[in-house]
Amino acid sequence: RDFKVGGTRRLRLPPPDDVLNPLLTVMVAIAERTLESGQELALLQLMVNFFVDGGAATESHSFGCRQVCVSLGASREVILEG
Repeated sequence: RDFKVGGTRRLRLPPPDDVLNPLLTVMVAIAERTLESGQELALLQLMVNFFVDGGAATESHSFGCRQVCVSLGASREVILEG
């Protein structure tokens, strides 16, 4: 699922996705802790990928902004560059 947010500082998902709201609260708190003086948080997008097992993955990609990534379920390898 792909939720476009458009630069807001908070995100609350409606049912049935509201089960993710506690996790979103923690992710936003982590993001806020990384801000430097004078910076403001602007949430742009939430992407939720469902993988049946640890063998599935997304294609290599990059973003022009900072991001918080969380993986739930089977363990997997994450490659970070930059």
